[in-house]
Amino acid sequence: MTVPRTGRCFTFVVLLAILAILGLSESAQTASAAGKQKKKKNTVWLVFFSSSTCPHCEQVKELTSALRGKYPIRVRTFDIDKEKDYALFTAMESIHSQEKFSVPLIIAGETILIGEKEITSKLEAEVRKLALTGGARLPYMGAAPGPKTKPGSQCSDCGRGRPPSLGEELGKLKIIIDKLF
Repeated sequence: MTVPRTGRCFTFVVLLAILAILGLSESAQTASAAGKQKKKKNTVWLVFFSSSTCPHCEQVKELTSALRGKYPIRVRTFDIDKEKDYALFTAMESIHSQEKFSVPLIIAGETILIGEKEITSKLEAEVRKLALTGGARLPYMGAAPGPKTKPGSQCSDCGRGRPPSLGEELGKLKIIIDKLF
């Protein structure tokens, strides 16, 4: 039995339609996966120190909630009224600043914002900048306690409460290269 020419054309068109649908489905999945990966890559981590008795902290908390709807942010919140969170707060103060910290306080990338006024005026611009430039990881929060290190202990290389910054390490490398050449 032979299939009429119009039947073959119809079969061919149906086969092309199925292949096109499969191709579109695959490209849509690839685009969706790329979008998720990009969104994950551009995530901006914020560390938020607050106090349950601070009205200014509540205002900042509302701001971070509003920013979640506009930007890919994740917020790690610590309440300094809890002993463990207060210990981390003081450790972060010794690692990241020569000045005394107070709440509300937000760390976004390398930026530290203290006080409701400073946070409300600068946080959104900082989050936007970080999201557009690839996001920001959770900042360094001190060495993990282990057999040789205790919370708040000093860096074995430099005696500070934090590891050297990338700029400091690159400066050391430049000195070595200059000596060699």
